[in-house]
Amino acid sequence: MAGRVTPALPRPRWRDLLGVAAPLLALVSAVAYAVVRVSYERFYARFGLSPEDVGANSTTILAESGAHVLVYSLLFAVIPYGLTLWTFHRAATRLDLPLPQRFPAPLAAATRWLVVVVLALVPLAVYQELTGGGILGWYVGVVLAALVLLSLWLQLRRGAGAVDWAHLTLVWCSLGVVWLNLHYLPGAAARAGGCITNKPWARQPRALRFVHTRRSIPGHGPTAVLNVLVEPADVTWIDGGRTPPLPARLLYLGQSGGTAVLYDLQRRGALRVPAGDVVVRTLLGAAICDDTHFRPVNPG
Repeated sequence: MAGRVTPALPRPRWRDLLGVAAPLLALVSAVAYAVVRVSYERFYARFGLSPEDVGANSTTILAESGAHVLVYSLLFAVIPYGLTLWTFHRAATRLDLPLPQRFPAPLAAATRWLVVVVLALVPLAVYQELTGGGILGWYVGVVLAALVLLSLWLQLRRGAGAVDWAHLTLVWCSLGVVWLNLHYLPGAAARAGGCITNKPWARQPRALRFVHTRRSIPGHGPTAVLNVLVEPADVTWIDGGRTPPLPARLLYLGQSGGTAVLYDLQRRGALRVPAGDVVVRTLLGAAICDDTHFRPVNPG
């Protein structure tokens, strides 16, 4: 029977996290914000604009989307990654495979680590399926590669002392937050922008309140992540006789520095007009468009 090949793995010492938690949290927050910022840029690039053109600076991005990104990261990165590493830890410390004595030691070790990795992936796979992520693709593939590298590292450092699982857990979940946002948000933002600007909807303007990804809470639907308000609107000059006349079927994207930013679906271009010179009437009853599906609802 093949014995365990893993070094002694003590229980996590959570008090040891205090010394590294603050700088690591700051680093992860900075990287996550950079990803969110890139996502905003990819969304507004569909309209030929930058986030600043519609008043989306760092302060407004954090105020309007920060809490959503935090909850999103907790639900779809910290919880599943923590559960995966906990399962990996339990299997690595307690699993004892009844392998034949004739098995070479390297093969026995590789077999055992393979079983540990597969067991660790089971709760992640279940969580992915329940939340709409799926188990096939780059997201789970990267987690699998990380578990394989972790197994190799633990095997190579046998006899080098106990593993500090407290710090390892913190680093593991932090990497999960970065990978989750990097994998989903930029692409979701670009698709949401495309949903608004694609020609098939030119005669039926669509609104957008949030960028969603396909990750969802069971029974709740896709989770809102980025606040990027787009509203179909009728826009007229306060001075009714002013020229040139404004096109019909405009989208109101926001304003910055006293300038209202609109998008003309027919000409596929942005318009900038003095905010104090126009009346913007948003159209109730417009369908809401997100990156995964279309549903006719009242955005009011």
